[in-house]
Amino acid sequence: LQEDKEQADTSAIIQKLNAIVSEAIEVTPDPSASDRLFDISKINFEALRTEFAKSETKRSDVQDMKSVLEQRLRKMLAENPTRVDFQTRYDEIVRGYNQEKDKNTIEATFEALMMLTAEMTEEEQRHTAEGLENEEQLAVFDILRKPELTQSEIKQVKKVAVGILQEIERQMRETQDIFSKQTTRDRLRQRVYDYLYDDRTGLPAEDYDLSDLSAKTDALMTLMQNQATSNYANHSF
Repeated sequence: LQEDKEQADTSAIIQKLNAIVSEAIEVTPDPSASDRLFDISKINFEALRTEFAKSETKRSDVQDMKSVLEQRLRKMLAENPTRVDFQTRYDEIVRGYNQEKDKNTIEATFEALMMLTAEMTEEEQRHTAEGLENEEQLAVFDILRKPELTQSEIKQVKKVAVGILQEIERQMRETQDIFSKQTTRDRLRQRVYDYLYDDRTGLPAEDYDLSDLSAKTDALMTLMQNQATSNYANHSF
């Protein structure tokens, strides 16, 4: 993870780690824990800046904001693992804050967290800008797309993202606990791969070779398995 960290794309590694964790642990939800999330989309940033400037507890305010963002980041990454850049930037801000907690650093950290919050809010609305219906479709699209695609190819990839998500959801409805057995997981993986490969439904053949299709299939399987595990944990008693 450390090697060539400025250039390396670690999203595939993160997805594999998530798959390993999902296989290795059994989630037991805490019935006393609250699952409410602070809605950062409703923050009045100018009012918050004004209040922070007058605050006599700036260090505590920064800690509160960190807690809110950490919770939101967990949710955003669970929905879409390609958003690792947000986690990386947050970690860099916190690292700088922990090294020096004087007045100037505290105020600079608050401003950096505000800017990150605004970008997170914009990211949560990006599916609309992309012409997609929801976060789930956006997550699939982000996994499937590649750099340097033409506008027509991007349009095709979006169509594939919508279609493959519908197909996966259909398969999951027809087979209960589809990720609990190796045979049903393998069958779903093959169905996903075939869908992406098919000239009628799949990705642009001139831009995606067989290794691309395999990697995209694995990434989609990891995403769906993680979401299924998360939904199970959130609805178990």
